[in-house]
This record gives sequence, C-alpha cells and structure tokens, in this order.
Amino acid sequence: MSNLIKSFLLILLPMLIFFFSWSNVGLASATSNEPLYTTVKGRVIDSSIQEKGSEAGETGQLVTVRILSGEYSGNNIQLNNSLLINPWPNIQLKDGDWVVLTFEEREGMITNAYISDYGRSNSIYLLIGSYFLLLIMIGGRKGVKAIVALSITCLVLILILLPLLLKGHNPLFLTIIILAVITFITMPIIGGLNIKTWSATLGTICGVIIAGLIAFSVGTIFHLTGFIDDGAQDLLFMHGLGNLDLKGLLFAGMIIGALGATMDVGMSIASSIEEVKRANPRLSIIKLFQAGMNVGRDTMGTMANTLILAYVGSSLPMLLLLIASETSGIRISNSEFVATEVVRALSGSIGLTFTIPITSLISAVFQSKKAAI
Repeated sequence: MSNLIKSFLLILLPMLIFFFSWSNVGLASATSNEPLYTTVKGRVIDSSIQEKGSEAGETGQLVTVRILSGEYSGNNIQLNNSLLINPWPNIQLKDGDWVVLTFEEREGMITNAYISDYGRSNSIYLLIGSYFLLLIMIGGRKGVKAIVALSITCLVLILILLPLLLKGHNPLFLTIIILAVITFITMPIIGGLNIKTWSATLGTICGVIIAGLIAFSVGTIFHLTGFIDDGAQDLLFMHGLGNLDLKGLLFAGMIIGALGATMDVGMSIASSIEEVKRANPRLSIIKLFQAGMNVGRDTMGTMANTLILAYVGSSLPMLLLLIASETSGIRISNSEFVATEVVRALSGSIGLTFTIPITSLISAVFQSKKAAI
C-alpha cells in the first residue's frame, strides 16, 4: 500500500502544482506601446448596489476586493461592477465571493481593473479532492490505483498531447498513438500485470483505432469541417496557429471521448472470461469466446447509450435552439452541427461494438494458452 501511495504522490503532485501555478497568475506579453494584462485571484469583502446608470436598464455594484495572488497580493481594490439588463454577461457579487480580476498596466501602473469572472478554482480543487477521497474510502487499494491511472491520463493529455497538437502535428494519428500509450500504462495499474489486463488493453486499442478510422472516413464523406463552435474558429485565427487541422482535431476529440467507455467494456469482458475459465478450466476457446460475447452483448446497449446520452447532453442548448427556432427538418438533418454529433456518437459506439468480439477472441486465446502452459 505504501508503494502505491508513494507512486500516487509522485504522479499527482506535479499535476496539482501545474494546475495551481497555471490558474493563479496569467500574463500576456506586451510591447512598450501595448498594455500588460495581469490575471489574479481575489475575494469580495464588501459590495453594494449603485443607482441606475445613464444607459437604460443598467445598474452597478461598488465592490471592494482583496487581491490574493500576484504582485499586489494582500492589497484591497475598489471598483465598479456593471450589471446590464441582460443577465447572461452579469457577474452578480456578494460578500465573500471568490473572483478573478484582470489588471491593465502601462509603465508599471494599473490603468484599469475589472472583474472578469467568478473564482471557481477553489471549488474545483475541493470537488476533485472529495472525489479522490471517495475513491480511496470505497475502493481502498484499487481506489488509489484508479487515482494514479487518472493522474497519468491527465498529465499525458495536458503536458504531451495538447502541446504537440498546437505544434501542428497530425491530430488523428497523434491522438491514436497517445491514447494507445495511455491505455498501455493505465490498464496494468488498474488490473495488474496479467493476461486479463493485456487482453483488455489490446481489445481497447483496436476499438479506438476502429473508432478513429470510422470517424475520419464518415466525417470526410459528410464534408465535416470542424467549424462548429467559436473556439475552433478562434484557434484558426490566433497568431501562429493557422496551420491547425480543425477537421483532424474534431476526429481526435471523437476518439478521446470514446476511450473511457471502450476501456470499460474491454476490461469487463476480459475479466469475465478469466472468471469463467477459472470456474471451468476445461472450456475451449470457442466456449470462452461465446461467454465473452454474451457479457459484451449485455454491456453493449448500456455503453452505447452512455456515449450517445453524453454527447446529446453536451449539445442540449444547441438542440433546443434548433427546435425553438422552428428550423425546418431538412436544415436540421443536413446541418454540420447535427452531422458532427451523429458521427461523434456513432463512431464511438461502432468502435465500442468492435471491441467486444476483438477482446473476447484475444482473451479466449490467451486464457487457453495460459491453461495449456
């Protein structure tokens, strides 16, 4: 247990340090003629509603914020927080709220300051810590293993995959390679170094590759461009990022979203076949394969629903907008947004479906070879 905890600390602490340092202070480069923008944390210690302004429907708050990070940490700053009639962009504050402040500096002096967002990082860290504690309380040793595997996955995605994607490498090919590496590393941590784990690992990788190929092939036929949200468009027009392959990024995101469910199915089938073989060592490869297929069929429906419901849930506002605006059925069924979500859900589901027979076959063969030895 102590070795697992040491491994957990060695892997998780660098990630937490990275997140804390990344979220506390952000600086934008500036020349002598341009302002320097600094982002810091703060907490509201006093707030009051002001009278209506000159613009119709506009009010404001006079807030006093204690700065909690950066060069001016420990100082208080008083500023106006505008509140418009439209509630969407408003940041309605009360005493004790955590906030994110943005300073505009010229020649070493703050020329403007405003509240850019609510402060959410502390709550995020608390939620993550609660989740990890719950995993350890319920899962014990396996819970610690799950945390270690999750930490490795996050580190590889954030510190390796994302920087390489920004450098313009082929998104689909790179993502498949990175996901295969993640699977090879994390699966043994969760399941141990045994035949069950290697069967699940190989089956998962095959399923992810198939999902990627399906997404690329069908997406190309559907003429998907990747321009389905503002983030993708902003990436293309940012300085130095004009060479990004947005279509490839779209397909890469699809297979990343499918990996978790595919790993779950692969491990479930491989574990079931191992238990069946242990209960009846004389079963043939065909019988073991059939047992794996039976388990896979039961899992297939729920996991396919998991993927589709997850994608629909993330796109719910846009789907409601299409219906509320009374968009014609022809436009909806032919829109790139709908086509993208269909390809996203079905490519993952198809990859997951192929994982079932592939994992069943690999596991049946491996378990039979093990018994023969």
